[in-house]
Amino acid sequence: MEVWKLLVVLTATINMIACEVHDTDAQRGHTDAIDTPLIDDPLAFNTEVVGFECIEELADRIELLGRGTDYPNFLIMDIKRELVRQDPRTKLTKAECKGSVELKVSLVDIEDSDAQALDYLKASFPIDIWVDFTAEKWMMEVSFSYEINGLSSQSKPTLKKEFKVLKTYNEEGKLLNDPIQIIRKS
Repeated sequence: MEVWKLLVVLTATINMIACEVHDTDAQRGHTDAIDTPLIDDPLAFNTEVVGFECIEELADRIELLGRGTDYPNFLIMDIKRELVRQDPRTKLTKAECKGSVELKVSLVDIEDSDAQALDYLKASFPIDIWVDFTAEKWMMEVSFSYEINGLSSQSKPTLKKEFKVLKTYNEEGKLLNDPIQIIRKS
């Protein structure tokens, strides 16, 4: 594919995501204006953020998720929203990216061309979070994923988020025998 054609396809895809991605949260009455700076949200403050430099090399692909360009911020806010939905007294005090982001992509053939276009992207972030509840403090190993489908279609792409707790530790560092297993897809 000629470079200019690829640039046109990528630009159209990015514009489509920025303008038309609908988050299933909006269907439940929760809205995130994709073009609104997330730092204005009070949930964005008071969390120590560590180790997200590993995402910088993927910034151009992470932007395709339609969540904005401030990837540590939107990720932390989405985690906080999920925790607060489950218990409004929850406070996320620290989030640490624990490794490489896992990306999965799918391409589709473009009609009447030898080229392909990006149609599907899933980004999974391995994160440790420190959470203060009213009476307890826990550290949780979580996987937080974004999955966007339909990037190359004429209809609106769909964005899904998945918050999965892998392990939970108490404040002394002891693995809880019956950890909270929160697996939520939205």
